[in-house]
Amino acid sequence: MAPELSVLVPCFNEEGNLPELVERTERIFDRRGIAGEIILVDDGSQDGTGAEIDALA
Repeated sequence: MAPELSVLVPCFNEEGNLPELVERTERIFDRRGIAGEIILVDDGSQDGTGAEIDALA
């Protein structure tokens, strides 16, 4: 099933913020009955953003 809504998030040194962002966005999808997807894009971060994105996938 194709998503109704795609949320594209460019990320730069956001390792500590990504879990909450994903959790809140998924909660909104669930509450509203939206078949959505979250696309996180690492923009050359120097922290663990890329690894965090992998862990959340």
